[in-house]
Amino acid sequence: MDQARTLPAVGASFDGTYREESRAVFGLDDEQARELRRRFGQVVVFGWRDSSWSLIACAGERETHRGWLWEARV
Repeated sequence: MDQARTLPAVGASFDGTYREESRAVFGLDDEQARELRRRFGQVVVFGWRDSSWSLIACAGERETHRGWLWEARV
């Protein structure tokens, strides 16, 4: 996990009223993501697989899955 590849990212609410600077971390399984979450004091992490993203709770096994779209900034 120490050599994970990362990119700047922005997390936002569905309605766009809240935005937060973040990092996208590639190559982690769900348990590694939960460990990273614990290290940085986060409540949840987001996971991307194929055409869906997941909201992964870190205090349990709860997950929510949705579709996603990548938008490049120009």
